[in-house]
Amino acid sequence: MKENQNKDPFYKALATQFLRWFCHPDFYDEILGDLEEIYQRNLTQGNNYAQRKYLLQVLGLFRPSLMRPFFQKTLINTGMFKSYFILTFRKLMKQKLYSILNIGGLAVGLACFIICSS
Repeated sequence: MKENQNKDPFYKALATQFLRWFCHPDFYDEILGDLEEIYQRNLTQGNNYAQRKYLLQVLGLFRPSLMRPFFQKTLINTGMFKSYFILTFRKLMKQKLYSILNIGGLAVGLACFIICSS
């Protein structure tokens, strides 16, 4: 019994893992401490209410200024993807009819697959 009391509720633990995943390490401890204080204050209104508020507050913190750098130590260059998207957009604009036929065919094929598989 006492073991279950020490465990975090499911949604709170899930939100904390999400926060640890996206939050910059320099800000994580301060933000987690503030969220814990608010969570403890909200527990007076009920456990479910406190968990929902905690989850919404973590999702509200999902912004670029708090995100950790994701592609810092990889070989993938984001400039390469930008170049691919620019080239693709130019090609779509240059050959509109061919692009519409290809995208339409892909959409019809995916729709048929989804209908057949369900």
